[in-house]
Amino acid sequence: MQFLCPACDAEHRLPLRDLLGAVQVNCDRCGYSFETQEYLARQGPGAISAALKLQQRAWQVGLAVLLVLTAFNVASTFRDHAPPVPGGDIDSGGWFGVGAFRDLQQVRLVSRDLHLHPSRAGVLVLSVIFVNDADRPQPFPRLELTLLDAYSEPVARRVFGPAEYVALEDGDPDSMAPRVHVPARLEFIDPGMRATGFEIEFR
Repeated sequence: MQFLCPACDAEHRLPLRDLLGAVQVNCDRCGYSFETQEYLARQGPGAISAALKLQQRAWQVGLAVLLVLTAFNVASTFRDHAPPVPGGDIDSGGWFGVGAFRDLQQVRLVSRDLHLHPSRAGVLVLSVIFVNDADRPQPFPRLELTLLDAYSEPVARRVFGPAEYVALEDGDPDSMAPRVHVPARLEFIDPGMRATGFEIEFR
């Protein structure tokens, strides 16, 4: 807070708590030595009251800032431990924050075959059977078909989604049951890459 030297009116600055206390001040301009209480007394009866009100207001502002910072720290600390909010992250099973079981290592290819369509020129037919070896259901995988040339080098690749090889009726489960063979048949245009072999991967 700013105040003036009683002798020469030189401007000085002190924290409000020091101004209200009996602090000895030496004026740098005139060398006059005085106490802060002397300055307040010369300002009249209202000076001390005004200073006290200013000090009280400063405490109120400081307390409000402290409360805001405390609330922010509490919210930051417990944010990651709060229970999930319904509707925020829901999987098909209705659980919150837990994804569906999925383990492609447990999906085993039982048989596969790729041949020309018997009656449609330029159309290939892919027939595969696979099984979920896991102990619980998991989503149908995507099928990645890679056509290979005579040197086993890839010449074309295509990925088929479950909707392209599984025809589900209303009420059918949308995942593979454990240890149940799943047949899939796909028809598609021959890309004309002179492929002599193929590979199947689950994605």
